[in-house]
Amino acid sequence: MRQGHNREQIPIGEKEACKYFGLKQTPASGAKWHSKSDATLPNYRIEMKETDNESISVKNSVLDKIEKEAVLTGKTPLLLIRIKDRWLLVMDANLGFASLLE
Repeated sequence: MRQGHNREQIPIGEKEACKYFGLKQTPASGAKWHSKSDATLPNYRIEMKETDNESISVKNSVLDKIEKEAVLTGKTPLLLIRIKDRWLLVMDANLGFASLLE
């Protein structure tokens, strides 16, 4: 963890992020067909991307990959992105946004 701009401790890396957000980290994520996501929640598969730069790019092919892996396991895909000391949760509104509002 490191101190963010508002003195709050910011988790860095998959392990710290999983602990901070209460996610189940996927062991050897990406190494096996059934363990592709970085983390999970009961109804979600979560991929994480991080950077200390001002921006990060996410290609549509990456979103397609995340979606495919989640759908194969009956879960909704989520993308958790860290840019510097800010974490953002990204969800495809076509794939279950309504379930978050329930």
